[in-house]
Amino acid sequence: MKAKGLLSMMLSFSDDWQYSLNGLAAISKEGLTAIRATVQELEDNGYLVRRRLRNGQGRLSNIEYDIYEEPYT
Repeated sequence: MKAKGLLSMMLSFSDDWQYSLNGLAAISKEGLTAIRATVQELEDNGYLVRRRLRNGQGRLSNIEYDIYEEPYT
């Protein structure tokens, strides 16, 4: 149920919401470790896709999150 709850919360945010593991932990009752594990579970089951973005110098900068109501295939 924890994964479903986090997925529901993430889907309720606006499309321009800036996700981060620390931010999700700050607005929930779960700690960072639990949020990290739950996000990984959602990713493993196809409900979430994370991509690392690079800045103009080619360095890693942000993470882009795509969240799906149904598993992405």
